[in-house]
Amino acid sequence: MGYNTLKTKILTELTASDQSNHLIAMSFAVGLFVTLSPFWGAQNIIAISLAVLFRLNKVIVMITANLSSIPPLIPIIVLMAYQTGSVLMTGEFTDHIPELDELRELKGHFILYFVGAVVSGAFLSVLMFIVILVTLGMTRNKLSNQ
Repeated sequence: MGYNTLKTKILTELTASDQSNHLIAMSFAVGLFVTLSPFWGAQNIIAISLAVLFRLNKVIVMITANLSSIPPLIPIIVLMAYQTGSVLMTGEFTDHIPELDELRELKGHFILYFVGAVVSGAFLSVLMFIVILVTLGMTRNKLSNQ
């Protein structure tokens, strides 16, 4: 899906939708949380399940849940989660990326990654919810007044 197609699809979902601003903002937030979650490989299943369960906008949830599929974002997402987990569990940033050639080392680093992914995902999802809700409140009101 190209950038213009994606942009058109999102704008259509936002402007033609009769869904509330809250529901649309929640759809973006849930999708972002799923994309930042440590459950790689199951993100689409989790995203669609949450969208159906909470009656969210499925298109928006699926688009934002697949942001982690963009290759340049993968190292950023992993490093952000790993550093967040490191700060939360050890109290400091780590200055190196570990070599994961031993299974024993992988377990310790996975715990840092897992904790960091959940916490950073939750924080950024709440932040995105607020930003989208405020933005929709301002732009949709202007569109409806015209």
